[in-house]
Amino acid sequence: MRKRVIISSANLRNGNGIASCIMSYYDGLLSNGYQVDFVLQSNVPSQHMEHVETSGGKIFFYPHNTGKPNKENAQFIENVLRNGDYDIVHNNLTGLNGVVFLRTAKRCGIKNRIHHSHNPHETSSAKARIRSLLYDPACARLATKGLACSSLAGDDVFGKNKYVILPNAIDPEQYTFDSVFRNTFREEYELTDKFVIGTVCRHAEQKNPFFIIDVFNEIHKADGRARLLWIGSGPLTEEVQRYIDSKGIHDYVLMLGARKDANKIYSAMDVFFLPSLFEGLGMVYIEAQASGLYCFASDVIPVDTAITPNIEYISLKENVLFWANKIRSAQYRDVIRGDYTDCLKTHGFDLRYCGGQLAEIYDNLLK
Repeated sequence: MRKRVIISSANLRNGNGIASCIMSYYDGLLSNGYQVDFVLQSNVPSQHMEHVETSGGKIFFYPHNTGKPNKENAQFIENVLRNGDYDIVHNNLTGLNGVVFLRTAKRCGIKNRIHHSHNPHETSSAKARIRSLLYDPACARLATKGLACSSLAGDDVFGKNKYVILPNAIDPEQYTFDSVFRNTFREEYELTDKFVIGTVCRHAEQKNPFFIIDVFNEIHKADGRARLLWIGSGPLTEEVQRYIDSKGIHDYVLMLGARKDANKIYSAMDVFFLPSLFEGLGMVYIEAQASGLYCFASDVIPVDTAITPNIEYISLKENVLFWANKIRSAQYRDVIRGDYTDCLKTHGFDLRYCGGQLAEIYDNLLK
């Protein structure tokens, strides 16, 4: 039986949570006989892209990466879908881009149309709220199957309509605490005797980057040993760097950019901190706990992330000093940096046990 699928996404960048989610199931799709192509808004070279190309998959790029649909992009999508003779389209785009992709797939006669929700309704601004309220329901209506990374992301986008939760699974062995790497890394970056607060996120409004800096600034005022280890990059990188400089804490913040070895660097941290304004799930909290880190998250993060007792949710209404004191207190917690494989398995995040789940969803559609 022919099995041709095309998956839409912003990009396949390393560190992109959506890309990581899809690619964690990619090999399972191949082993179940699927030909998987991708259509991406931007060309960001990565290991994921290399893997797709060496596995025989095609990757198409939008002519214009404007973030907004235009006639040339719409015609491009239609040409790709008609020429590809696809059985399933799997959309991961949001907003009007998602609507255009799914509407075009319907017009091309593709009966199996998946919309995958990775976030709840946006609330970061009035414009974002309006955009979500307009286009999320439209994507849901155009889809014949709904997927979500959590119940929060699913309920917000699909409402009472049925959807399936597809866990953002990981290979636990890649995140298990590594004391040798920890010691080597901390020595290289002069962190041996420091209190290292880590975060892994894009420099984007959703991740609340300026609040991260404000909280760390208070922590460093109280404890000169504190260091902020930040993995990630993004549209606000220059503004974030200027804000760090304005606080006079440049020498105490390690901006590592996008890294391929983020899974290992968790071992070098003492505590994990990310006060996002919203998340569909927040896979980095799962990864950090898999490495045995105590985590601080905002209270809007789905409780699906609580796979161990080592995560604390704090209200975004609390002030900077409250957050700072909470994080400083983590130094004195007796957290074992051991093997949390059983926790990942119990909560459905162990890729070794659910790697074929997306293929099963596709199979059911084709039946």
